[in-house]
Amino acid sequence: MPTSATTQASISQILTLNNIGGWTKKDLTELAKASVDDVAENGQDTLALLALAAKLEHFAGEVKKSAKGRGVADLAKYGKGAVAISGVKLQIKETGVSYDYSADPVWVSLNVQLEHAKDNLAAQEKTLKGLPYEGKMMVDEVTGDLYRAYPPAKSAKESIQATIL
Repeated sequence: MPTSATTQASISQILTLNNIGGWTKKDLTELAKASVDDVAENGQDTLALLALAAKLEHFAGEVKKSAKGRGVADLAKYGKGAVAISGVKLQIKETGVSYDYSADPVWVSLNVQLEHAKDNLAAQEKTLKGLPYEGKMMVDEVTGDLYRAYPPAKSAKESIQATIL
């Protein structure tokens, strides 16, 4: 478990597979915040910290992907119940459940209408995106009403994309 003394040590000294297993979610959150604060206070490279985080995420994802088959087999030994290991609850969970409704004629008809509506919506969105800022007079094909259409408001958030080379 990290302490104030440990959080001041370098991340490479702290993060080892042997000691991280005993930490709680709170410990990991505090270590992450302390690491960012430490980098900021000591004039270190924030981008290097973000690069390390990207590599750790990649590592964790690869471990999960590679160990999934064996993990499911190991968990199956415990039945449907959960197992707590190193402060983490592990259990088998159904994911990706899907249903095939294609044998129902009413569903098929409604789905055709839905797909047609989606196509019309996509076409309208494309048209609206291409409008000038001041708008353009258009006709509602359903009601025949004339109206001024404007391009959609655009909003975005900034993030950092990390690609491991």
